[in-house]
Parts: sequence; C-alpha cells; structure tokens
Amino acid sequence: MDVDKLIQHIPNNVSGDGKPFVAALKKALIKYREDLNKKIDDSTADAGEKPGHVSSVQLLELHSINDGVRVNSIQVSWVKTTVTNYAKAEVWFRTATDKAWEKAGESSGTQFVYSGATTGLTYYIKVVAVNTKGNTADFDTAPQASIKIQGSQYIPNPPTQFVLTWDEKGPLWKWLFEPNEYIDFFELRLDQNPGVWNEKRLDSTRETWSRANPGVRSGTAYLYIRNIFGEYSEPAVHEFSKALPQKPTAPQLTSTIDGVRIKMQGLPLGATGYKIHIKTVDSTETVEDDFYTVNSEYIYFFFIGHITVKYCFVDPLGDGEWSDTSEADCKAGIDIGQVPTIDYTKFDKFTQDAIDKANNQPSINDALKKLITDNTTAINEANKLIDANANGIHQNTDSISSVMTKVNGLNEKVEGIEGTVTTQGTAIVQTAADITALAKRVTVNEGTISTNTSSIQQNADSITSVVKRVDDAEGTLKTHGTAIQQNANSISTIAMDVKGNASAIEQNAKSITAIVEDVKGNKASIQANADNITSIVTKVDKQGSQINSQGSAIVQNANSITSVVTELNKKPADCNYSSINQLQDDILLCVKKDGVINAINVSTEGIVIDGRKVHITGDTVFDNNVIVGGMIAADSIALEHLKANSVSSAKIQANAITSTKIAAGAVTAEKIEAGAITAEKLAAGSVTSDAIQAGSVIGDKIAANTITGKHFAAANIDLTGALTITGGNVRLSQEGLRLTNDDSSYTLFNQEGINYIDAHGITYAQVKKMIIGKAYDGQYIRFAAPWPTPPSVLMSPMTIKINDESYPAATFYLVCEATDVTVNGFKVNNYLRLDEGSYGVNNDERTDNTSIYNVLKMEKYWYGHYRYSYDFEVTSDVMDVTFPETANYVELSLVLDIKNPFSRYDSDEYSSGYGNDDIYVNYKNANSGRTAYDNSRRTVTAQLYIGEQKLAETTYTVTGAMPSEKKNLVLAGRFESGQTRAFVRILWQMKLTTNEHGQWETLYNGRNDIARACCAASVTKAYHKYSATTSKIARGYAMFLVTDGSTNTYTAEVTVQVLINYDSNPLTATTITVDGVAYTTNLNGIIEMSGNGSKEHIFAYGTAPTTKAVVNYTDGVVTTIDIQPASITCYLRVLYDGKSVANDTVTVNGEAKTTDADGKIEIGGVDKHTGDYVVAYGNDSTKVTVTYVANGVTNVALYSIVEGSKVFTTKDNGTETFTVPAGITKLLLTATVNSADVPMEEEAQYSCSVTNTANNTVWGYGEAYSYIEDDGETEHTDMRSVVEVTPRKEYTLKFLGATSYDTVDGIKFEWGKTINAMTANIVDK
Repeated sequence: MDVDKLIQHIPNNVSGDGKPFVAALKKALIKYREDLNKKIDDSTADAGEKPGHVSSVQLLELHSINDGVRVNSIQVSWVKTTVTNYAKAEVWFRTATDKAWEKAGESSGTQFVYSGATTGLTYYIKVVAVNTKGNTADFDTAPQASIKIQGSQYIPNPPTQFVLTWDEKGPLWKWLFEPNEYIDFFELRLDQNPGVWNEKRLDSTRETWSRANPGVRSGTAYLYIRNIFGEYSEPAVHEFSKALPQKPTAPQLTSTIDGVRIKMQGLPLGATGYKIHIKTVDSTETVEDDFYTVNSEYIYFFFIGHITVKYCFVDPLGDGEWSDTSEADCKAGIDIGQVPTIDYTKFDKFTQDAIDKANNQPSINDALKKLITDNTTAINEANKLIDANANGIHQNTDSISSVMTKVNGLNEKVEGIEGTVTTQGTAIVQTAADITALAKRVTVNEGTISTNTSSIQQNADSITSVVKRVDDAEGTLKTHGTAIQQNANSISTIAMDVKGNASAIEQNAKSITAIVEDVKGNKASIQANADNITSIVTKVDKQGSQINSQGSAIVQNANSITSVVTELNKKPADCNYSSINQLQDDILLCVKKDGVINAINVSTEGIVIDGRKVHITGDTVFDNNVIVGGMIAADSIALEHLKANSVSSAKIQANAITSTKIAAGAVTAEKIEAGAITAEKLAAGSVTSDAIQAGSVIGDKIAANTITGKHFAAANIDLTGALTITGGNVRLSQEGLRLTNDDSSYTLFNQEGINYIDAHGITYAQVKKMIIGKAYDGQYIRFAAPWPTPPSVLMSPMTIKINDESYPAATFYLVCEATDVTVNGFKVNNYLRLDEGSYGVNNDERTDNTSIYNVLKMEKYWYGHYRYSYDFEVTSDVMDVTFPETANYVELSLVLDIKNPFSRYDSDEYSSGYGNDDIYVNYKNANSGRTAYDNSRRTVTAQLYIGEQKLAETTYTVTGAMPSEKKNLVLAGRFESGQTRAFVRILWQMKLTTNEHGQWETLYNGRNDIARACCAASVTKAYHKYSATTSKIARGYAMFLVTDGSTNTYTAEVTVQVLINYDSNPLTATTITVDGVAYTTNLNGIIEMSGNGSKEHIFAYGTAPTTKAVVNYTDGVVTTIDIQPASITCYLRVLYDGKSVANDTVTVNGEAKTTDADGKIEIGGVDKHTGDYVVAYGNDSTKVTVTYVANGVTNVALYSIVEGSKVFTTKDNGTETFTVPAGITKLLLTATVNSADVPMEEEAQYSCSVTNTANNTVWGYGEAYSYIEDDGETEHTDMRSVVEVTPRKEYTLKFLGATSYDTVDGIKFEWGKTINAMTANIVDK
C-alpha cells in the first residue's frame, strides 16, 4: 500500500489510549521513509551516471549578410538517439591555433548555428550531451568534427573567353563567367582603373556581350566584374588589333544625263561604307567636300567643268587608305543617246508646216552645192597652207566644233522661254534646208575652229596667224569666205533674233555648229552634219539661292525628228519632261510629271494610248461597219453589257431561230433563263436520270424547299467523285470535312481523326482520343481497353526532390518518361537519378587512438625459467566514417602514427622501461612481468573494412627504437551500395618474450594488458571521400497525357563542336564563315554548330581557298576542319646602293629575273609561311628570309663592292673606330712583325694584335721571339687573318704593336670582292 492510502487510514481524531492512531501514523511514516530513501538512492545513482554521446556530428558552412556585414557561420547538427533521457547538448569550439575550448552555446534540439567564423581558419566543434538529470557526457571523449572556412565568393572570379569580333553591325565583345549571387554588372575598359568614369570606360552592362566601339584600332581591353559591394574582380585581358581598310582601286567616272556617275570597288569584309572626296572646278568657283554612302555607285550632280574624285573604305573605327584619284571634264549638252526617241505627232501644226517648208528649199541647196564645188581647189590650197603651219593651228580630220561662250552671270530671271523655243523652232525651219544641203558634203571632225564673240580660238594656238596666211593665198579664199559668211549671217540673224548677246558658228567639211547665248545663261545651239541636225535651247532662272534651269532639244536626221523639253537642275528621277519622236512610219509622244508617264504611239500597225487616265469628253462617232463582229473578242459582251430589254423578241424574226440553227450542245443550262422551260414544255418522261449530267443540278438551281426529306432514299448521300457540299470556308466531300483558313492551311475531319495541315502540306496533328492523369514512379497504367496502336505518351514531373546534400559534387538527372508503352498501357518513371561517378567529400580532420584491443593469437613456442616466448596478433578498430547508402566507393586519407613502447616511458600504469627493448607490464592479481621483442621487429597493417568485408590494407614493418613512426596512406575500395559505415582496423603481428613470475595461464589471462602496452597507435583522417553508382535517390508523382496523335514533322538538331585548323594549327579567337554565316572560334579554335545527321558545308577564312567538308552531327563527336592557306603573291624589291634596280636582270636562287619599274620581282608561297632567297646583282649577293604576305614587299639591299684598304699605326692599347664599307662581308688583316734575330746575340720579342672591345674577339695576332739561351733560336709569325663582319657596322678596335717598334709597316686592313670570297677564320658579325 502506498503512502497516500496509509495516510487515509489514519483516524481523524485520537480516541482511547490513542494506540490505533499512533500505529496507523507510524505505519504511514515508515512507508514514507522507505519511499524517500529509495528516491534518494535512485537520485544518487542517476546523478553518478554520465549520459552517452550524441552521434553523426556534421558541419556545414553558411553565409549571410547582416546590416551590410558579411558573416560566415557553421551549422552543427547531430543525432541524439544514442543518448538516454536527452535534454540538450552543449556546443564547444576551438581553432587550429587555439588549444583551449570555448563554449559556443547549447541547443535542446539537434542543431546549432555558430556565427562569426573567420575565413581561412579551421574550426574544431565538439558536441557534449546533457541528460534530463543535468548529467553531462564525458567531455574528452565527446564526438567532434572539423571544418575549414572557405568564405563566400563575394569577389567574383575574372571572366573567361573574353574576345572581340567584328560583324556587319560593328564590334562585338563576348565573354563567359562563373555565376555568383553577388555580381552586379560587367565593366569594359581600355585601362586598369575600374570604377573611374572617363573616356577609357567603354561600357557597363549586365549582358555577356557589348557593342561598345573601342575607338582605336589596336590596344588592350580589360573586362571587370563588379559585385554589389562595389568591389571589382581581377580583369580578363584581351589584346586586339584591327587593320586599316585596304586601299581601293581608283574610281571610274562617267558623265551622264543624271550627272557624274562614280563607280567604286565593292565593299570588303568588315567595311561599312564609303567616304568620297569630290573636288569640282567651273568658271565661277571651286568646291571641295566629302560624302558618305553604302552603295558602290554614286551620282554627283555636276555637268560643266572639271571634277576630281577619290574615295576610301570606312569601317566602324574610321577611314581607310585613300584610293588614287580619277579626273574628268564635264561638258554641257545632252547626249542624244540618252534622250528617248519621240514621235513626229507631238509637233503642233505650225511646227509641222515649218519642217515641211524647210525640206523644200532646192534653190538654197543647189547654191550651196555649187559654191562648195567651185571652191574645192581653193579649199585644198588652204588646207596645204594649214598643214604647213601646223604649229600655228592644229586641225585634225575629224571635227570642227564651235565652243560656246561661258555663262558669266545668272543674276537675272530669264523669261519668255516659250518665245525662245518658238523663235528657235522658226530659225531651224528657215535654215534647215541650208544645213541639210551643206551637211551632205561637209564631214565632221575635220579640225576645230571656234568663234566666240568676234574672236576665234582653236585648241592651244590662235587661229589669227592662219587667217593671215589664208589671206595671202592670192584671194582664192575670199569669195568662199564671203559665201560662208553670208550663210553664217543668215543663221546668225536668226539667232540674234532670239537673244542677240553672243553667237558662234563653226563649219568644217562635215558639219556646221551654231551657238547663241546671252549673259543670263540662256543659250541656243544648232549642229548639222550629213546625218542629223541637233538644236538645243536652255533657259536659266535664278531666284534667290535657287537656280531653275529648263531646256529643249531637237534632233533631226534623214529618217527621224526627236525633241525634248525638260528641267535641267534636278536629278533625272525628279525631272518633269515631254518628248516627241517621229519616224517615217511611227510617232511616239511621252509626257512625265510627278512620276507619272503617259504616252501615245501612232504607227502603221495601229495607235496605242498608254496613260494613267484616258478621258473622252466629246461625242464619239464610229463610222459604219468600223466595229464589226470580228473585232469583238469571244465572250467580251456579257449580259451586264446589254441594256435591259435591249434585245427583245421584236428584234428576232419569227421562226428565225430553228433547231437546225442551234448547234449540238450550244444551248446549255446557263443559256436558259430561269423559269423559261416549264413543265408543259417537256414531254412526259423526257427528262430521266440518265439525261441529267453529273453535277449539273447544283444548289442555286433548286428552289427553296423544293427538296425535302421524302425525296431522299433510306441510304446515305454518297459524295464520291467530284460531288461536294460547300458553304463558306467549309467543304464536305469524299475527302472528308475540310475547314480552310485564309493562309490556305486547313483542318480536315475524316477517318484518320482531326488533322491540321499547314500551307506547306505538312500534317501537324492527328487526334482521336486522349487520357490525362497522374501516377507515382514505378506504377503501371493499364488502359480500360486495348488501343489500336501503341499511343504517344507525354509526361511532366509534379513533385520530386531535385538534389541531395550528401553529394555536393554530384551530377543529377531528372528522369520523367514512359517506358514499356504498348496498346495495353505503359510504365511511369519519375525519379531523380544520381549519375555514375558522383561523389561527396568530408573534410573533417579527426584523430582516433587505439583503445579497445582484440587479441587474435597468443601461442607459446618456447619456455624457460620464468620466461615465455610467443606469437602475438592483436587488432584494434578505429576511425569509423559514414556515407549515404547510395555510395559504392569510399576513400580515406590517413596518417598512421605507430607508437613504440619499447623505446619510451609509457606511463605509471605500465611501470617504466629499462633500455630500449623492453617494458614492464602489470597484470591484475599477478606479479608484474617484463615484456620485450623476441626479434626486434613487428608488422603493423592498416585495413579498411565495411562490415566484415575487407576493402583494402597497407602493411608496414617497424624496426628501430624511435618513439613513433608516422605513415601517410590512402585506403580505398569499392563495395555494394546499401552500406553506410566503414572503419579502419589496425593489425599488429610480432614475437614477444615475457619474464613472468608465475604460470602461463596468468600470463595468458593478462593478454589484454600486454596488448595495451605493446600495441599503441593513433590514426588521423584528413578527409574521406565517397562516390556513388547510378541510382534513384528520389521519387515522385508525374502527370501524363496519352494520345493517338503523332506528328513527325520535325528534326532534332544536335549541337556539336567543330575544330577549325588553319595551316594545321587551331585558329583561335578568329571569325570565319560557314555557308556565308559568320562564326567566331574560341580560344581552343572551336565553333559550335547545330544540325542533324551529316551535312556538307563550305568553310571560308581570309584569303584561303574555301574548304568543303562534312560535319558529323553526333553528340560528343568533334569534327576537325583543315583549312589550307592560300598561295599568295608578294614581291622582292632589289636595292643597289640604296636605289631600286628598275627594269634590270638580277639573279634569284640562281635564276635570272627581270625587275619592274619599281625594282620588284614577283615571288609567292603559302600565306604566312617563310622562304629563303639568295639575290645577286652587280658584284654583291645576299640571302633574305621572306614571310609570305599578300602583296607584301621585302627589300633586298645590295651594294657595289669597292676595293679598298687602310693601314693602322695606332699606339699600344689605343682604340680606333672602323666602319665596314657597304657590301663588304670579310676583311683581310695583315702585318709584318719585326725580325727578332737581328742582332743574334740579343733577346727580343715583338708582337701585334687587333681586338674588338665590345666582345674581346681577337681579329688578328702576330709575334716574333729570339732566345739567347737557346743559341739564338727564333720564332716568327706574321699577322694574316680573314674576319667575317657585318656591312656598314661600326666596330671599336684596340690595337697592340701597330707602331714601327713591333711591325714593319703597321697593321693593314684590306677588302674587296676577292676577299669577300675568302673563307673566314674569325667570325665577328
């Protein structure tokens, strides 16, 4: 009974002697005492027990930003299930440099975050469990882990693959970078001052490309990454260089009616346009300006004067090299070839009468003919005089032309252009006969005589002297001159009637030209020859700064007359004009205004009126029978062209239309008026089903409500053949029901289901039925009934885990697909797959000491007096590591520290040792014994185990007397996945001898004490790594859609890498084209292309020939393209004594070659390769190495070799400078040393030398000795050496013995062609 019940049995009052009360109270108190003592005992027992340790301590580095301050934290987590009555855990830490532990805090859960960790330090974290009694687990043995703080990557790494390319839009910078959550933007600069806002900052962008123009052709660019704190990364650096656009060919100039047409070379790759420099000079001013265009042809509005043009290519960085200039002279006038032909009928009646009159002047014609015939002799004599005085006048046999007086002013408005044209037309009429008659006899281009305001000037010399010489020809020309003058007066009068300010007439044997001009710039001109008459009238009007110019021109020859009236101061496309062209059998009139052209053509074949609008306002009458049936095209008169009731029965004779008049089949359904044939007109039974043509009865021929349901048979309507039912965009036929869209695509409903066919005829969908649902990974979806064919199944994941923190360096694949698809169903797959080779690393540094031993073997093999020798094998398990169950490989990096107890003081527990080979061991309940090596050696093996499976081991043989030996080792092995723990086992194997004052049994019972004394070691783990096999690590639900529709109108392209080699080397960071599309290679020479299968492409680069090659579009396959350089042409320019060897023969590699006017010889080779050439000319030759660059020029300097010499008598140790003459490659040094044997009785020594002070090379040496003690024996060597040197190089030389004391005539230097051919014994170039 418990205390509470005992208390309830105590009486509420004391009665009698009180014994019952006391007995009940005593009983309750005794029970209470017993319970209290038990609780105290239990409490004391609990207080003395330490709780167990937590397990699986894990550390994770975290990063955060608090109030703009970066903070590193360590997340500590553990498992508490190994602790009984767990209440909380204390978290302690220390750094690698601090041995004292500090308490970081505590947590009642299984996780704690320590903030404020320092980047770069290693932290050791220990977790100590506390139970509900407040007891704390053993601190020293509490589990711990370590972590080295890496710190957040706040400052990004530099960008990579930073390159500059150029395309049609200009510069394009591109780069890659490592993603970082703290990146703000990229800064592109031409200096190393990030953050400075100056002209060197090209761009700031958050894109991975930029169109910033560097503004310079070469330099170094720096690309920085700026983080959100304003800090910059190290820069990516790119050195760039873009050459000037090439020099273009000279422009081609053509004078046209539009102005001057400038034709230029086509734009090269990289150029964006042209810059044109134009300079014009006319009678009033010189104008010079620049113009820009992107077209290779340019029209410049300029007609009279001199024009000079040059141009250059322009790229995004500026102008290239100017071309050579082209020049042209522009003359006034209209090129008749550019004027469209005009028909006669454009002339009015007045002009036609004047032309007719001009063509009927026989008297004037005959007079001119006679005049020319009578004076033929005089003309011939005059020609002789002219030929004899060619220095005074130059007259060719081609032309005589008159040059108009230049217009000196445009200041007044010229009016009356209509009168001018009329007057000029009259003048043409009046003189046409004369000009025509003369033109038949006088030939054009027979020299030039120009009349300009009472003075005559021809070409470069004055004709005045010629006139004098002609006058001296005894008057033979005077009569002829008078005739010409009279004819000219007639023309001049006509011209003066127009304006009268200036006139000029030129006449030769083939043509007559007349020009009339006033000071305002109005002008009329007539030119006549045997073939045609041309007249031009222009009118100039200046209003303020605006100049308006109009002109008319008439060209007449034997079979045509052409006239034009137009504006002259506008571009041809903007001018309004009218033109008439008359032939013998054709007249064409054209009028253009505001871009609209109307024309009328009258010819023998008919009249054509072509205009935007033709408006006839008057009554139009057609003569009888003009319009007959044959002129009316078949079916051209339809019902809508006939007035209602215009053809009535009254117009048709009775019985005029009989059955014989109607051709078979002529009366069709559309010829019969609705209702015309009534039932009474049809014979009974005459219309049968056979008489009705298929498709002839259509919907609009059947009256509403005529056909009802009773008219249909029980069977369906058969729409086979051409039968259709159409309404709007819907058509029902044997094909099915088609709904057509405006773009010709349509939807078709038929036995295949619902199909959509696009405008190209490609079917995109076929759908009859579908199923939508969701299922879990591994489930099988079974259809309610089998499908006709296996369907298409689309799947999309709904819920699934997509990472695993155990594998920070892992590759994951999300698999969501249907497998085993049949007509009956399919299997759902929706899981996260861990790829083969995925791994995780635990960098927690930890040290474990052997503490628990397992003696495997202790076998006695010798026994003596108090001595036992035995084999001893012991194991101890240390250092366990954990990993995910998906792992199938583990690797440990360890340091094994093997202790040697036989060479150290161990501890009081085991007594102290004597010497280096034994220790004392205390056995419980027995005397102590001394244990020693039996053979002074032992083996220690480190083994890696998973369960009972040994994965790896490493064995060491330990000898000597060192206190300990440390071994670095790695233990690794593979195993079946599903395991989560591995451990290290240490195995000792040795022979021991023990002195024991007792029995073998006592010794054997103390084997664990022997093991603890003899088998000590520690294992330190640097890291352990684990990797996984392909496995599912997460599963989830997926949505599926099943449909019978299938569309194969697509191709799956694969992106592959293509290596571009140029001349057998990768072409890096360079733009090439593939099928005309630009690609830029990366730093490894790789481009990426997308396609499928195998396809042939054309690769182009620079001047190299294009390369056709097939790219294999298979994932992972790299195609290599080898582009071979072009064979290019370049030049050697031969210079002899500094001047070009022009148009002369030189020898190149033994072959005679002829230089051009610039001294160049054409050579060639593979682009950017090199070649050696030996070039000889005159008495010199040299070898040059040429790098082949298109159109490059390598100068070859040769020199005339002049024989020469120089004698040096420089004092000893004196220096002289000597410059090697041009063309000299070798020097001959000679010196005659004084004889040392005169007189014989003396001992003498003479020597001389020449040394280059720059490198102490001795050029020459000579000496002479005599020795008295050797009976006057002498040695004598004169200086003679050939030194190879560099032409034109200056040497500083030191001389010894050059004076008369040592040499006869000093030291002599000689050079020349013969010496150049000698073999040098000293080389000093």
